[in-house]
Amino acid sequence: MDNNRPSARPPARRPVELDWPEDDLERLGHCPVCGATARQLVFSGLKDKIFFCAPGSWSNWRCHSCDVVYLDPRPTLQSIGRAYEAYYTHELPPTSVVSRISAALRTRIRNSYLNKQLGYQLKNTLPLGWMAYMFFASQAAVTENTVRHLPRPAKGACKLLDIGCGNGEFLKIAQDIGYNVQGVEFDPAACAAAAGFGLKVFQGSLEEAILPQNYFDQITLSHVLEHFHNPRSALAKIFTLLRPGGRVWITVPNISGYSIQKFSENSRLLEPPRHLVMFDTKSLASILAAAGYQNIICKNTKDFNYQYFTVNQSWMIENGLDPYATDTPAAPAHVKREFLAAYQSSINEIEHDEIITFTAHKPVSC
Repeated sequence: MDNNRPSARPPARRPVELDWPEDDLERLGHCPVCGATARQLVFSGLKDKIFFCAPGSWSNWRCHSCDVVYLDPRPTLQSIGRAYEAYYTHELPPTSVVSRISAALRTRIRNSYLNKQLGYQLKNTLPLGWMAYMFFASQAAVTENTVRHLPRPAKGACKLLDIGCGNGEFLKIAQDIGYNVQGVEFDPAACAAAAGFGLKVFQGSLEEAILPQNYFDQITLSHVLEHFHNPRSALAKIFTLLRPGGRVWITVPNISGYSIQKFSENSRLLEPPRHLVMFDTKSLASILAAAGYQNIICKNTKDFNYQYFTVNQSWMIENGLDPYATDTPAAPAHVKREFLAAYQSSINEIEHDEIITFTAHKPVSC
């Protein structure tokens, strides 16, 4: 599932005007994280206005106990694959000559910075390329987020697992840094793409994957936790897979993000019915602590371009446009100005970022 931005998609798509089959619905009536029944309706009548492949009308509820926002009813675990038939993890990176040259140059500059700043020993670098970051200081946080704040691997084989690894782009980056990598991905098309990199990826769910306990130094989930039917169970399993002192890195859309404040039910972040459980900074920190993790840190990863990407798409959704159509106009200038003003006024705050990123550790004593 990865956080790679999808490329443009065909125009003129509209939400599927059908119901999700009743036999394939799961009606909860309680929070899937803490089990509490007290709740408040947040959004109703939500439709898939992003990938236009999932039928149904959906509702989000806020738990009064743990404050997560969850979908109810929701597709069953057995049927939810239908909601991913047009999902962007199917896609490989751009392959045009211009895009390859541009990507190669950016990679060499990035690697130069990472070697200098984080002590990596990446080979494909541009001499003095790190100096570009002197002129684009904000890009440093973005770059470190791209490599998921991985520390330089110690001598010996440091082991990394990426859950929801998509087409394997991040696994390849981590491998180049020096990690012994493997992934878990339920999407067969994405697994096939990862196989093209020669990567070891288990096709299936985290629950189905047979993995060694107390084994991994790093486990990462980029825009994945919100897709789990039972995120608490997922975090518990991840805890068993980490070696004592091992680290989990998680990025999720923020249910308190700017686009939800601005565009409400049309926010790109909601993505029904694929986003089953959504968090803000406090609720995600709480669920990590309840699962036994320590040293829980919310990272300030200011990425204006990515955050405006979701705001721009939210404007398109609000105006009945296909957010991935090649002929879809961008949001008007005043939308960008309003977001820029909000972004600059909260540059050192995290609570209303479009995405939130956490790191946490399994206690050494475990």
